[in-house]
Amino acid sequence: MRSPYHKAMEQGAISQDRNGGSSPNRLAVLTILLCWVTQFILLTTQMTMAESAAGLPILRGAELVARGSVSLMGIIISLGMLIILSRLRDMALGWRVAIAAASAVGAALLHAFANFVMFSLFGPQDAMRRATLSSYTAATTVWFWTYGTVAALLLAIYYYADLRERDRRLAQLRSVAQSAQIRALRYQINPHFMFNTLNSIASLVGRNEGEAAESMVENLSDFLHTTLELNPEDDIPLSRELELQQLYLSIEAARFPDRLVTEVDVPDALRGLLVPSLITQPLIENVIKHAVRKSTSPISLRIVAREADGKLELVIRNSLGDAADLLRGPPGIGLANVNERLTMRYPHQSRCTTTSDENGFCVRLVMPAVAMETAR
Repeated sequence: MRSPYHKAMEQGAISQDRNGGSSPNRLAVLTILLCWVTQFILLTTQMTMAESAAGLPILRGAELVARGSVSLMGIIISLGMLIILSRLRDMALGWRVAIAAASAVGAALLHAFANFVMFSLFGPQDAMRRATLSSYTAATTVWFWTYGTVAALLLAIYYYADLRERDRRLAQLRSVAQSAQIRALRYQINPHFMFNTLNSIASLVGRNEGEAAESMVENLSDFLHTTLELNPEDDIPLSRELELQQLYLSIEAARFPDRLVTEVDVPDALRGLLVPSLITQPLIENVIKHAVRKSTSPISLRIVAREADGKLELVIRNSLGDAADLLRGPPGIGLANVNERLTMRYPHQSRCTTTSDENGFCVRLVMPAVAMETAR
């Protein structure tokens, strides 16, 4: 069963725009249209109010056509800037800013000229006579700030889109790396288990216990067939996890028939909760390796599950027999792998703690209590 975390990652990746292209372009076009429509409305309103207050004739239709044509020219020039800036997204930001500034200067020069031409065609007859070099320079300066604002908005839109695209790709890379790491942690356990099991089979064969060896081979085949089909990133019901561990323990029981006593205390209500597949395998394998194999007296293994405050607590507890003095040193690779898998699967929501005393060794796993129906 696919975990909720990986479902969310996949859905998030699908919903994202693959190259950040069409969405920012639409936003840029809408921004340009909004800027020039707003500019036309505000400037027309301002001129109308000024002429009305001065007792002058209100704007004629021809002047409105001229102003509308100028605004349309502004939209066309701004779209040209959009095409230029959209094709520079692979360049360094400094170069993009410099080119945007240069394009704003060129756009202002072109717009100021178009402004005089339009008003000479549709405005008063003496409009072109007022088009001196100083007035043209002043108009260029005014329009430069307009186009500079448009260029800045376009740069901000594309820069934000590029940041989102970068974050999306980083998230995908982190997801792939995490997936590979989880698989490596899971499969790192298998060679150790295979080595121990094959040694057990060899020992049975050496003692001429053919039936026991054959039974162990069959159990090993069933266990490997089942576990190798499991996706290391998937969650499985706790009941399935317990079945797999019972199968594993049946393999080890043939090797240590008088040294392992197992008890499972898991309420039926908790057996449908989801856990990472084979999360308890290295812990139970450690019991065999560090306690059962080293002790000559029986070892008790107890698997307990409890739920409290939305958390599932799994406890693997074992006695030490007469191997207590041999259990020294840092935690093994199996325990470290379990801790790391839990941390990656449930960031900031899980714990893996160990305690030991003269009565035995205990590993406590705490993770969110997720039911199968909730996961779907």
